[in-house]
Amino acid sequence: MLPEQVEYLLVGSAFYQELLAFEGCMLHASAVVYEGQAYLFSADSGTGKSTHTQLWQETFGRENTYIFNDDKPAIRWENGQFYVYGTPFSGKYDISRNERVPLAGIAFLRRALRNSITRISSREVIPLFYKQTVRGIPAEKAEQLLTIMDRLFCQGAVYRLDCDISKDAVRTAYGAMKPEADRNKEKL
Repeated sequence: MLPEQVEYLLVGSAFYQELLAFEGCMLHASAVVYEGQAYLFSADSGTGKSTHTQLWQETFGRENTYIFNDDKPAIRWENGQFYVYGTPFSGKYDISRNERVPLAGIAFLRRALRNSITRISSREVIPLFYKQTVRGIPAEKAEQLLTIMDRLFCQGAVYRLDCDISKDAVRTAYGAMKPEADRNKEKL
């Protein structure tokens, strides 16, 4: 490993550990913004996070949708809600914006032949989230991370998305994850 790669990893780890003290955490995810809301898609590398967020741009138009951070956005609880921040830790495509956007939801991707999305239980969310965030942290920091995960779960913002690589998968995700106010507009 090159010295600059080691530095990148060490600085990133230190940043995300310190973020916990400010009611924030990192999630290995690709984040897309549509209609002023951030949608995060997390999974193991190679599952299709970046491909899925690129499909959001194709589905809703690049003028309305942009990839906010393509690898490690920060999530932070502020003033009674969660926000997503771009970070300099943005993966192989180096896509990130220095912005703060309200969080609409987080979906853990799983490849499937049929598209479906469901809210997941706290029993399911803890191992999925923990696997995709900073690990090997001291007990007091782990407790801070669990508090953030609990708050996310209580907000109802965490889903399991079984999906193929299609625009239908995007519509399925958006239909479930969009903010309640947007759902109410559609009913009018």
